[in-house]
Amino acid sequence: MKKFLPKLYHYFYNVLETPEIFWLTKIILSLFLFSFDISECTRIWDYFLSRGSLKTFIEITISILDHL
Repeated sequence: MKKFLPKLYHYFYNVLETPEIFWLTKIILSLFLFSFDISECTRIWDYFLSRGSLKTFIEITISILDHL
């Protein structure tokens, strides 16, 4: 995140003083269910499953964080 979203990284680490393990774990373990409604989650899952790689999951996560 530091490389791709430096402003967001600065906000999490310097303003909120929140390590990424606290928010990233919830996103990954729930596969976005806590962040979006089920129709949006199924679109994300569909995209992820069609691509089938961890890199895709990271790209989706970074893209979502970039649009917050």
